Amino acid sequence: MTAENITNRPSDTNLSPEPLQEDKSFDPGIRPKTLSEYIGQQEVKTSLDVFITAARKRGEALDHVLIHGQPGLGKTTLAHIIATELGVNVQIGGGIRSEDDVQYYLENGVARVIIGSLAIQQPEFAVSLIEKFGADKIVIGLDAKDGMVATHGWLETSSKSAIEVGQYFASNGAKTFIFTDIATDGTLNGPNILANELLAEATGAEVIVSGGISSLSDVKQVAQAATETKIGGVIIGKALYENRFTLPEALREVASC
Repeated sequence: MTAENITNRPSDTNLSPEPLQEDKSFDPGIRPKTLSEYIGQQEVKTSLDVFITAARKRGEALDHVLIHGQPGLGKTTLAHIIATELGVNVQIGGGIRSEDDVQYYLENGVARVIIGSLAIQQPEFAVSLIEKFGADKIVIGLDAKDGMVATHGWLETSSKSAIEVGQYFASNGAKTFIFTDIATDGTLNGPNILANELLAEATGAEVIVSGGISSLSDVKQVAQAATETKIGGVIIGKALYENRFTLPEALREVASC
């Protein structure tokens, strides 16, 4: 497990009839040159740099840094800057609207691109991205509320279950899912391990747990589940920001399982 898919329905591609409209506001001639130029706060880059450098000095491997983009932000995001300036693996999700977006990120240092709402609205197109760029580069992000897939920043709930969607994409080449249980995300009340295990079992693909991690015992729970299932990792956010535990402590917890 690293410190960081569910009955085959290949003909069911109509996961949502509404196509996404491509964001045409992006001007490829206007790109930030540095992290501080983009956000206007050198402190953010400095904090990340110190964090990553300290981890490396302790001999700890950072698998991926996850960056959430914003719809309409286009390619002017932190992701490629962090990837190139700080030299860590970066995966980005949010605001991905076209093949051009995916290609740009992958050509500019991003290790993996997460396809979320786009996968639900245009499943055949998402499959074409997997075919073109490879399953190691394209991750399907599934956010679910009461088992049903949610889109558009959780504002809309689809009629498809996470299991159905996962099975469709697994049967069409997807190797990795990031599964977020909306009920637990940001709550610090613990992850929904069962939902992740069911998704992993039904798809046969790797599932990365997202949402609810609050303690080292939560991290250990995920790590233990990974020894018996295809759960392959965990995303930790708020717990680190609030100093519930440190990254080195989490990595040691994983190594002990």
